[in-house]
Amino acid sequence: MRLTELQNKYRAAKKIACWYKLWADGKERHIQQEWERIGAGLQNVLLVEQGKHRQHLLTVQLVSVQLLTVQLLTVQLLSVQLLSSWMNRYSHCKTDWYNTQPAESFTALWLM
Repeated sequence: MRLTELQNKYRAAKKIACWYKLWADGKERHIQQEWERIGAGLQNVLLVEQGKHRQHLLTVQLVSVQLLTVQLLTVQLLSVQLLSSWMNRYSHCKTDWYNTQPAESFTALWLM
């Protein structure tokens, strides 16, 4: 009788261990599936964010180029305005200093 009780307890313990093993295997599969689902979701989010980052970078580069173009055009316009004002200021002077040789201009100034 004692042997039968021990065998029954052994079988019951073995059955419970088998159930735990099945439960653990199912839990492991479930966790593996969850990791794969989370990994796929993160990969999708990463691709979306990379696309947004690339678009933002292109926008920033385009704005930088536009600002640089505006700055260069502003500098050119100011240069033209400065040259124009200089030409207007000195256009009434009718000198031939640019047609003379340096020595001649010096002597002409010295004799005057």
